[in-house]
Formats: sequence, structure tokens, C-alpha cells
Amino acid sequence: MPQRTRDRGIVIFYYGLIISAILVISGALNEDQLALTLQLIGFSVFVFFAAVSVRFDFRHPFFWFNGVFWLYSIGSPVLFLLGYRTGSGVLEISSHIHAMFLQYAAVVIFSVSVGVRTVEYEKMSFSNLRTLANGSIPFMLISFLISLGILYMFYHLGVTEKIQKYDTGSYAVNFSFVFTFILVGFCFYYMKVHHKSGIPPYKTFLLIVIYFFIAYLVLGERGIFFRMIVIMTLLYTATHKNIKKMKLISFIIVGIMLSTLMGYTKNFLVKPNVSISFSSIRLISIENPKDIIFLLLGSEFRSASDNLASLVAMVPESIPFFEGRSTWLEIQSSLRIGAIADRESAISTAAWFAQTFYPAGWESGKGYGFSLVGQGYLDFGLLGVVLLFFGLGLLIGFIYRQSRKSVLCFVFYINFIPIVMYSVRQSIAPIISQSCKHVVLPMIIMLCIGTIASVASKLRVIE
Repeated sequence: MPQRTRDRGIVIFYYGLIISAILVISGALNEDQLALTLQLIGFSVFVFFAAVSVRFDFRHPFFWFNGVFWLYSIGSPVLFLLGYRTGSGVLEISSHIHAMFLQYAAVVIFSVSVGVRTVEYEKMSFSNLRTLANGSIPFMLISFLISLGILYMFYHLGVTEKIQKYDTGSYAVNFSFVFTFILVGFCFYYMKVHHKSGIPPYKTFLLIVIYFFIAYLVLGERGIFFRMIVIMTLLYTATHKNIKKMKLISFIIVGIMLSTLMGYTKNFLVKPNVSISFSSIRLISIENPKDIIFLLLGSEFRSASDNLASLVAMVPESIPFFEGRSTWLEIQSSLRIGAIADRESAISTAAWFAQTFYPAGWESGKGYGFSLVGQGYLDFGLLGVVLLFFGLGLLIGFIYRQSRKSVLCFVFYINFIPIVMYSVRQSIAPIISQSCKHVVLPMIIMLCIGTIASVASKLRVIE
């Protein structure tokens, strides 16, 4: 980014920070609907100005992290203002106001620690690309065959609920990460083809999109499909051409709507007798247009803010601060092999939250997620939120700036982005665990395969 553009971005960023701080702090001093509305406006103003400061560069954390964080933060308070009551019991407006202030503090601290600087990818190093790409083809093939076995198992067993996955498909759950392996392998294959010919491998690109959509219809996991969409979009635009701003905004709106609608078509190939009726999901209601907002925010994008509001209503008045134990639980959880498939032995703040606030739902196999902000708050209150998001901002900012240096760093970054997006409604455990197991591990395996293949090729030439 040129110095003049960067300076202008810094001015825009801090201008938005000042305006938003006035609105949010004004709202935090009262406990009524106007106060919560002011906080929502202030929060939105900051996120918008931060995105403008980097010229809506969707590879910059100001765009993708702040945008996703905003969506997960506004769900519960917006529904509360519209008259919907969600969460564990009937939450007071004071809980939502407190939660909104914590979320605003989190995104501000995160953004300040990341910084306005943007990076360009024209001078990216392609060293080791050939070795990694050569290793990616057999690696993708093996991962594809394993993923087919997983799809067959779930289809054959008729698994449609998460509790059934733990009870009858634990081995398949343990190996479901091979879908992310396919994406990491494809990134290197894509980069090799594009670097060599300047043309993306459109046919393979399309086949992967179709295959991941079929996987969603069998497994019912939207996360797998949207991770693929995020990675493919970043891969294509960073190496081929950028998407125009209006097209990007339209793409995001369609994605939000699609995320909601896909909640009603989970496991459709496993239970094809399910009828999909737009009237039954109340997509359009002339009598009560607010239902449209509830449809968009009332499921996926409500959980994190709902959980945080429930948490601040009880901590520290009824439940003492964990004083660091929350972070330690997440580190333990991230290092456990197979913890995902074994609910009873799973150790995490998300499990603690569900058992504490929704014991009946936990026993029946339901998952409620948690909140990245909630993890910091559970440890040390506001100080815990500040420390967690300052550290997270430094980490993500560093990875973002390194992504321009080599194809290896770039592929890691674009596969790291959907992991962090998912973690907003969870905790730091997925960031630690999935980054190592789902991104770094396949890179090491592909590098080994490619190196062995290269050495074998040289030996044959010598002979």
C-alpha cells in the first residue's frame, strides 16, 4: 500500500473509532432499548470505517474477521429489540448491553493490534511449489477416496443428527477432516497450474464445488461447504483478478441467505422425504416482516451473542471467573486426539457452557457453541477480552503480512481464515487444533510425498 493511501486509511480508521466510541459508551451508560440501539449503530460504524480504511480488501482481517465478527455479534441484540426472546431463559436488556460493549471492545482491540497496512501478492515467491504440487496430487486422491468412504458410511447408516454421529459414526467423525485435506491439496495444485499457464484449472475447480455440495447434502455440515467457498474465492481473486466491490457485497448477501436456507436442507440425500416449503420456514411474511430478519439472524448468527449475554448474566455474580482455567481448558481440548468424536470425555469451555446453561439439551446431543469473546470474559472479565483479542490480532496480523512472501504462507493463510471465522462462535481451541491438524499436517505430508517423488525421479535418471 502506498504511504499516502496508508495515511488516509489510518485517518479514516481513527475517525470511525472516535465516532463509534461516543455512540457505544453513551449506550453503555444507560439500560434501555435506545442505549442498545446506539451500541449497535456504534459497533456497525466502526466495522464499516475499518473496512473502508483498507479499501474493502477482503483479504485483510478488517474485512473478513470484522465482518464475520459483526454478524455473530448483532444477532441476539437485534432480535431482542424486535421482541424475540432467546438464550438461556429471559435475558434482561442489561445483559445484552454489557455483552455488546464487550464485543465492541474486542473488535477495537483486535483491529488496533492488526493495523491498517495491506499487502500485495505480485512478488510472491514460488519456491517449493513444484515439490508441494507434485505431492498434492496423490495426497488429494487418497483424501478423496477416504472422504468417499465417510460419505458412504453416513449415507448407509442414515445418520442425520449430531448425537447419532457420535454414537454410530465415531470413526467417520474422526476422519472427516480429510475434506479439509482435499482443499489444502487443491490450493497447491491450483497455484502450480496458474503459475505455469496463467489459467486456473476451471474443470477441477467446478468438480470440487459440486463434490463439496454433495458432501453437505449427506453430512449436513454447512461448515465444510462454506470453508470451500471462502478458500476458492480467496484463491481465485488473489491469483487471477479481483471481484468488484458491488459484486462482492452481492456475493456476501447471497452467502448469508444461502447459509440460512441450507439449514433446512441438511442431510437431504440421507432423508430425501423431507419437504422443503418456503411457507413452512416463513421466508416471506407480509403480516410480520420481522420474521425475515429472524430467519436470517435467528439461527447461525445468533448463537455467539446469545451465549455471551447468557454468560455475563451469571458471571461473576453467580459463577466466579475462571482466572485462566478457560484458556487452559481450550489448550487441553485442542491437543486431544479424538476429542471431537467422544462427547463424554470432551474438555472445553463449549462443553462446560452447554452442561451448565443447557443441561437437558446437552444430554440429548445438542450443541450450542460458545463465544470467543465469552472465553476471554470467563477468565478475567473485560481484561480477559482485551488480552485475548490483542494477542489474536497480533497473531492474525503477522500471518496476514507473511502471506505475501511465499506460496506456502499464502496457502496457509487462506486455509487459516475459515478456521478463525468458525472460532468466533466457539473458542481458541479450533484455531490451535485445526491450524495444526488440518493445514500444517497436510502440508508436511505433501512436502514429504513430493520430496520422495523428486528423489525417486532423479535416481531413475541416474540409472
